[in-house]
Amino acid sequence: MTSNVTRSTARVMAIVAVYGLIGPPIGAVVFMLSVAAMVLLISTNAAETIGDVSSALADPSIYLKISAGAYAFGFGPAVAAGLVIGVLQAVVGGVAWPTVVAGGIVAGLYHFVRVGGLGLFFAGIGSPLAGWSDLIVPIVAGIMSTTLCWAVAKRWRLVDRLADGAT
Repeated sequence: MTSNVTRSTARVMAIVAVYGLIGPPIGAVVFMLSVAAMVLLISTNAAETIGDVSSALADPSIYLKISAGAYAFGFGPAVAAGLVIGVLQAVVGGVAWPTVVAGGIVAGLYHFVRVGGLGLFFAGIGSPLAGWSDLIVPIVAGIMSTTLCWAVAKRWRLVDRLADGAT
């Protein structure tokens, strides 16, 4: 019995580690792509917008800032989603994709509220897509990063090896 509890605990910890390590960078990339898509949707001059984005991405320091921001804003939701999915995995024995998507929505909503998104959302209601993009972008990032982390943790044999090594 103790061996099963130890193995399950180790598996949950390994899943949380996967989410905590790779979730924030995935979320940051999805977040950036979503913001760029929304800017292009509401931009009146797409060529100028693409030029501005390209100029910003040409600055090497932007990648350090994005990495730091990814972990500063995404680590908490990623670890929380990993903990919930890891516990469900240990208790139920498997997690279906609708549960993972629901976890991603919750993680995205958490991020949205954390950065003061409710004020931004209600302030932008009058303009097309302005308020909604503030809500949709973190939810899309949460769903994508949670789903990709789930796919990695589900198929990655290292999680099983770490859990087996703990017994």
